[in-house]
Amino acid sequence: MLVDEGDIVTCGGATSFLNLMIYLVEKYFGHDLTVHASKIFLIDMDRPSQLPFKIHKTADRNSKTPFGNHWLHRFGNHVSSWI
Repeated sequence: MLVDEGDIVTCGGATSFLNLMIYLVEKYFGHDLTVHASKIFLIDMDRPSQLPFKIHKTADRNSKTPFGNHWLHRFGNHVSSWI
């Protein structure tokens, strides 16, 4: 989340300062430098959502089997061949 209220520009979240930095670079120095800076710092520009960071499977709190055991049961044969 990024908020620009004219004299105050702020952001919230663990790494949102990266988006704030990219926003300010573009605001004051232009798009070309922003693209270059985002490539240097490995920042996704103009990402419309956080969907790429979604965790697909979570532990079922009502289950008597921990998530890790479910994972090992499902993939255990393949994992043992990796080790």
